Amino acid sequence: MKKIVIFLYAFIICTVSLTAQDNSKNPYGAQLTKEFAFSLYSQGFLDEAEGELKRYLFMTRQADSECIEKLLYIYDVNDNIGGINWVIENYYTAENTNLNYMMKVVQGKKVFAQRDADAFSVYKESVLNVNFSNPVFLPVIDISQLILNRDIEGTKKAVSDIYNGGYSDFEKLNELCLSYKYKSPGLALFLSSVFPGAGRWYTGSFWGGFSSFTKIGSFVFATVYTGVKNEWKSWEPYVFGTCGLFLYVVELYGAYQSALRFNEAEYYHICEEMDKIYELLY
Repeated sequence: MKKIVIFLYAFIICTVSLTAQDNSKNPYGAQLTKEFAFSLYSQGFLDEAEGELKRYLFMTRQADSECIEKLLYIYDVNDNIGGINWVIENYYTAENTNLNYMMKVVQGKKVFAQRDADAFSVYKESVLNVNFSNPVFLPVIDISQLILNRDIEGTKKAVSDIYNGGYSDFEKLNELCLSYKYKSPGLALFLSSVFPGAGRWYTGSFWGGFSSFTKIGSFVFATVYTGVKNEWKSWEPYVFGTCGLFLYVVELYGAYQSALRFNEAEYYHICEEMDKIYELLY
């Protein structure tokens, strides 16, 4: 009898506990959870809003476009590519919807921002066979791939085609592509080897080139002057000559790096303008 009483007591406790857990899953209701999430979102509490938005989605098991849009914005602001991928994995469908378009735009923006051509190529494969309502989207993907491949000539043509097609948002990018000037590191190195400072002048670093020329020229002059004066029997010309040679080697390296920096700066401006175009896509 005692065992039966204990068993019944345990059964009642478990039943009450499970019922309590069932009710605690959603004490305020799904709609109130959504309203609370939107309130947090509007007040700028994005991290807290993220949790409530996901809780609402789990409750309803539906692809609520308002919630997903806000989640995408939160992940976009926080540079959370993992969160964006999670949304796409769970709510992207084969249907051509504005929600799908939004997901792919945000994902493309973040993948492009990584400046990884291989990663972007994988992303590109996921949108090739989809017809999105915005006719500019797929050309933007193609241009982005060209940029990440550092195919500037191909980028120039693609951007020019879409800009001349009437899309004024590409005006600045078109200007940057047309004004792009590649500086050869090898040529910069050669110029500075013949005339110290010329390699830097070639890359637009006029003061750097002038400074190098002045310093190396001063040591060359000091070497020759002290050498001739002392018939090359004193230590001065050899010290000056060694210093001049060291600065000459430094100048060669500096000219080479100056060309690389110039090219990277030009490339960075093109990428930065492409980032802005992604912002305009939705």
